[in-house]
Amino acid sequence: MTLEVASYIAGIVAAVAGIGSLYYAREQHKKHKPSADIQVAAPKAPISVGQTAQEAAPVPVAEFVAEGIPSEFLIAFETTKGMFNKPARDTALKVLVQKALAANNTEFAIAVASEMWNKPTKDDVLTTIIQRALRANEFQLAHQASELLFNMPKKDQAKKLIIDWVGNAKA
Repeated sequence: MTLEVASYIAGIVAAVAGIGSLYYAREQHKKHKPSADIQVAAPKAPISVGQTAQEAAPVPVAEFVAEGIPSEFLIAFETTKGMFNKPARDTALKVLVQKALAANNTEFAIAVASEMWNKPTKDDVLTTIIQRALRANEFQLAHQASELLFNMPKKDQAKKLIIDWVGNAKA
């Protein structure tokens, strides 16, 4: 086989691989993009302290519709999740978390923070959420947020904070 034929075959193989990669990326994007026509909220089961991070994952946006979350928050959340520039997306999500906490929507703030890509930024935002949840005596939400932390020392520190706070809660 000559060098010219070999390079021709390599070009075809690379083109087919590129097309396959684009197809795979498009399919993955479809999986993660929620359908806009979902409006039915499934009943929410209480989260026990012994659940794992996957079991304690935030509720889908469709459930927030039934819980009275302002539609502006939901629109902003869905819009931000569609951003492809990860730093800009994380910055927008961080702002939305702050607005959700200001509106005392801790559970929604956890759901928003769970969509962040940058792990240190996500951990910082989750730490803030945990502190706000503890001040409001929302121990389950603090635990749920602590399960989403990536940095193990921060996760341990958050769990210790939750344990220490339990005895100090004011009725």
